[in-house]
Amino acid sequence: MRQILSLLTAVAMATMIGGVALAQSGGGTSQVNGVVVNGNTTTVFRAANNSDLPMDSLTRWSSFAQRHPKMASQLDSRPMLINDAGYLRQHPELEKLFANHPDMLAQMKRDPGNFFASLPRSEEQ
Repeated sequence: MRQILSLLTAVAMATMIGGVALAQSGGGTSQVNGVVVNGNTTTVFRAANNSDLPMDSLTRWSSFAQRHPKMASQLDSRPMLINDAGYLRQHPELEKLFANHPDMLAQMKRDPGNFFASLPRSEEQ
């Protein structure tokens, strides 16, 4: 009797641990980009889920930023410039972009971190 109870307890514990691991992983099969083990801690790096990102706006902004790198750099360091009417008047290409895509401007105001990110500067810059 005691052996059956021990066996049932072991099965229940294994099921609970497996369920927690499955819940933490999201149950999906996302790409693993790397694994780091440090002592008894294992960190698994998986690709981000971009299903809730405005990919069309991000692609449009990326294309614009490649054509206007100086302006993109200014906006990366000071995203609030998208609210500055004087700055927009000085940059008619940006003003036109926002006029043609007001949804993108609203997304930039709501989540500037999706569009603007200052990259670390190298020592030569």
